[in-house]
Amino acid sequence: MKFKSVLKSPYFYFIMLLPLGLLLLAAAKFVPGFADFYYKTLYRYLGGFFGSITGILPFSLMEAGIASIVILAVIWIRKLVLKSEESKEAVLKYFKTVLMKILSIVCAVVFLFSAFCGTNYHRKGFAEEIGLEVKKSSVDELYELCSFLLEEAVASGENLLHNENGETVFESSPEKTGGQGTDIVDELKNMDIADIRALVDTCSEAELDFMMDGVKMNEALAAYSIQTPTGVGIAASFRKESDGGILTNNLLSRIIVKVSSAAESRLDGCPLATMSSSGAGTKGLVVILPVIEAANTIGVSGEKTV
Repeated sequence: MKFKSVLKSPYFYFIMLLPLGLLLLAAAKFVPGFADFYYKTLYRYLGGFFGSITGILPFSLMEAGIASIVILAVIWIRKLVLKSEESKEAVLKYFKTVLMKILSIVCAVVFLFSAFCGTNYHRKGFAEEIGLEVKKSSVDELYELCSFLLEEAVASGENLLHNENGETVFESSPEKTGGQGTDIVDELKNMDIADIRALVDTCSEAELDFMMDGVKMNEALAAYSIQTPTGVGIAASFRKESDGGILTNNLLSRIIVKVSSAAESRLDGCPLATMSSSGAGTKGLVVILPVIEAANTIGVSGEKTV
């Protein structure tokens, strides 16, 4: 009878979450491959399900939980004070109930941490996942690397424009833009998205056709890493995971693969050209490739694409 009464208690099921959570953590730590298996199977669907729900909420669940605990603590203390006016037995009984509730909350939190976060601490690292060799470096080697990066940054800075005070000038000079560049930029700064869209709609497809040159350049840059290994293999890893791995073959995944492929090829010294945006090649990749991938997925006309 006592066992049946325990099963009927809601606290029993909350408390049982504690050993389940600890079991998950132990399996992730001591069973080889379990953490990665759990991540690619059960966690993938649980995380996606709860993420789609919590993503709708306009507030942080963690902050809401902390606020709820504070409110509950105030309520419990108030009730405990009121019970003290009744009898000692009533105080002890209510105090026991409060302890069971606190224990239930702690057990639930431990389980949620284990199921949605804790197991990931025992997964393979990114370097191990893509086969990147990581080795210890001496202080001299790190110093040499920092010196090399500093020299590269200084060399790149020589291409920037400077005024008579040695300050970097980011706006285009009138000599290079025919005296109109600054006026055009200032005019664009005062426009909102609707104004810019209306301005673009006044242009013909022929006037905007040069944008397709940028599409060809940047897509060629993205395809470069398919045949030629580039960088540390970030794009190759994303491409592998999109073929039945962690990433699914949807629009967002294809954009991630394409942009990372082009960016890694460019940063690795690929000889192919890229169309820039606001004077930056990487910005050009981020601006052009997602748009053309979305246009190809939806199947819009060439006029709407440009």
